[in-house]
Amino acid sequence: MTHNLAVIDAINNSVATILFTPEGIVKDANLLFLDVVGFSLDALKGKHHRELCDSDYAQTSDYQKFWERLRSGEVISGTFPRNDINGNRLWLEATYFPIKKNGTVTEVMKIAAEVTEKKPNLTNKKPFLLPWINQWQLSSFTQMAQLSKPTVIFLAQLATP
Repeated sequence: MTHNLAVIDAINNSVATILFTPEGIVKDANLLFLDVVGFSLDALKGKHHRELCDSDYAQTSDYQKFWERLRSGEVISGTFPRNDINGNRLWLEATYFPIKKNGTVTEVMKIAAEVTEKKPNLTNKKPFLLPWINQWQLSSFTQMAQLSKPTVIFLAQLATP
């Protein structure tokens, strides 16, 4: 086994990986990635990356630009919301990196770690807090700063599902 193949083998045995065409079509994924999203390779292979995204986001110009950036050779890292096979939200800390041959992007590989448990679930708190703040009609940040620490803790506990 060559050194390059040994490195690829080590990566595939250690972290979740998925391989795309420059257009975003799934070419391959390792078992670690498939376990996270709940798909089999047969079910995911040949599908577009958007199958793992919120449908609203996948139709935006930001999503198109995301793939344009990858096709241009840019590496993109961050924490990304994605969906599993059942449509449940999960969060991936991931790096997408273009693979080039003779200066041309031929594939895009993503390595990822699921961080769903570490990601605070703020979306459930907004429906509670925003109407309360709107009703109170804060006119300045100073009024918000006057809340005591126990009051802030109490409100945060009420907002936690």
